Amino acid sequence: MIERLVIRGFRLLRDVDVSLAPLTVLVGANNTGKTSVLQALAQLSGKTLSIADSWRHSGSASVAVTVAMGEPTSSVTLTMLASRAQPQALVEGGKGAWSGLRPCMLIELPRGGAAMDGTVVPDHAGPPPLLGDGTGLASLLDHLQRRDRNRYDRFVAAAKKTIPGLQDLTLIALSGEQRSVRLHIEGGFEIPGSSASAGVRSLLYFLGLAYHPTPPALLLVEEPETGLHPTRLQEVVTLLRELTTGEHGGTRTQVVLTTHSPYLLDHVHLGTDQVLVCRRGPEGDALIQPADPDRLKTFLGEFMLGEVWFNQGEAGLVAGPSQPAESAGS
Repeated sequence: MIERLVIRGFRLLRDVDVSLAPLTVLVGANNTGKTSVLQALAQLSGKTLSIADSWRHSGSASVAVTVAMGEPTSSVTLTMLASRAQPQALVEGGKGAWSGLRPCMLIELPRGGAAMDGTVVPDHAGPPPLLGDGTGLASLLDHLQRRDRNRYDRFVAAAKKTIPGLQDLTLIALSGEQRSVRLHIEGGFEIPGSSASAGVRSLLYFLGLAYHPTPPALLLVEEPETGLHPTRLQEVVTLLRELTTGEHGGTRTQVVLTTHSPYLLDHVHLGTDQVLVCRRGPEGDALIQPADPDRLKTFLGEFMLGEVWFNQGEAGLVAGPSQPAESAGS
């Protein structure tokens, strides 16, 4: 697990040094560095992104991302040279730390929800992964139905408990190699998964992550509240937290997510989770600070954490004197 993250020169992240927990939540207005943190971490897993907008657009700048995995000797630094047409990654540090970052997945679900159709994957390939664009659920369920029926049945039972009115979930063959999720709902009706609401499809996707036998070691989630009713965010946070303990999958996953939803933040536990507050500094760079439990305990006896954020703004979550609430952005 990554315990400390240092990022220098990447987009808005001029000089960031923060601690991470098994579940870390980034909050802040638009364009304050939240997504940049996810993208910097994604670089460590081998996902190459443009870094032409490194700090002050210096043609000779380098971008350095360092993570510490719990021991002084177990760390890795990835330096990307921005002066080259194609950034060159120079990796320094322990092989154990580097392998501990893989596999890593950046999730950006479409507003329409996760895909409910997929292709059959050969058994020898193992459990197919869920992909960051919301595809892969039907392929995973097809594999589990054939090769891990107990896990498949537990997934279906959890889906029935989570989604109101759901009586059963089955797979149908669209063609020789294509499978599609079908929902059986109260009243004896059946509907294609592709006709379900975006929220239902997103819930099924997060359930798939939680019950996957080999989930990613590092999961980066962009605004998991997309398409979901505020009252369902508790289930999503619970599933992501269960990923961090390995409750269903058998292996633990570290989760870093961004959110604009105070309703999601209501279900974050300051005692075990990390909340990082992102703001813009006077020179335009991102200032990222942990939420201050001592400051917040004054409010949390009467209000929920998301309420404090909504009413006090980002400044109300961090250490320091009271300040006027900042704009929540668009």
